Amino acid sequence: MNVRRRYRRNEGFALTPYEPAPAPRADAAIGIAGLDVLGFVVNPKTKQPLIVCTDGEYVSIRSLDDGTLFVKEGVGYPSNEHEAAADATGYPRVHTPQGVTSKGGGYGTALYTGLCLGAWQVYWDRAKIGMSKTGQGISSAESDRSREASRWWDAAHDRGLTGRKEEEGESETEEHVNVDVDADDLNRIVSLDEGEITYVNEVDVDVTKPGEDLVFDYYKFKSAQKHNLVLLACSVTIPDLPVDEQLSYLWRQEMDNPETTYEVDDDVLLALDVRGLDPHFINLLALAYAGVELGEKAIDDMRHRHEHDLDPGSESPQGRLFKNAGNAAGMGEVLRARRRVGWADLEDLP
Repeated sequence: MNVRRRYRRNEGFALTPYEPAPAPRADAAIGIAGLDVLGFVVNPKTKQPLIVCTDGEYVSIRSLDDGTLFVKEGVGYPSNEHEAAADATGYPRVHTPQGVTSKGGGYGTALYTGLCLGAWQVYWDRAKIGMSKTGQGISSAESDRSREASRWWDAAHDRGLTGRKEEEGESETEEHVNVDVDADDLNRIVSLDEGEITYVNEVDVDVTKPGEDLVFDYYKFKSAQKHNLVLLACSVTIPDLPVDEQLSYLWRQEMDNPETTYEVDDDVLLALDVRGLDPHFINLLALAYAGVELGEKAIDDMRHRHEHDLDPGSESPQGRLFKNAGNAAGMGEVLRARRRVGWADLEDLP
């Protein structure tokens, strides 16, 4: 059973951060300076974390990979206008017109989870994002979204990740509608032995049309937690720093002010695939490991998997060697945690 704890300072041992030498990046101009970090979510397909940021209007999920640090993987925003979906569900309506950069790769789930995390933060007054209604979740209207978005919401509902509310649509009445009457059709159904028929070619009537049922989907933050898609929630504004120093700043903020972190999930920490992640984020993971008292060995194992590019799912000869060597590099704990988090049930979401 996974355990969520509030982050707290651990005085049992000192963390030694890994300080890599600065290296030029292809995305040197890209960063999160001036943005608020809302936390970190998990892509259930890749089993890797993404950082969630906002500028007060848009919410973005961004890469934490070494070499593509902070590159956007998806963007969306909660509506600032009156929305039927928000009225029906109690959760802000979200839009994802820009979508995700890689379709079918699990980033859609991560983006909706990031938006859900943002709504939760706003509800508890821990972040400022413009939205017409606040609530601990997000919503969407079936009648007003893209085909791709509908595919995700339908699949998520089938898997129990999201909920659905249906309402009967209001009927509409059109007044003074002209209805054509065809004389030949009338002759076929009317016969007279005597007399004559006076034809009326148009009839002025009122027509009442039944309304279509309305379908509203919603995604609760509690469901995101239950399905282990939230790694941790925090509230930190990144100052104007070079890209290579921004994660380091976040690491040090969490060291000095652990109260800025609200939720940490033990199983999600253990289950992550840490291969290829930026070394500064590995420092942040080590801090989270310490905060929930996973122990020095677990931290050492996690660093070892990162440094040697190891994961239970690896097909490399070295990966198979470690997988078959009992609990080398904490592989056993990682596999058991992955079975508990249940990401496999969400891997095939659109």
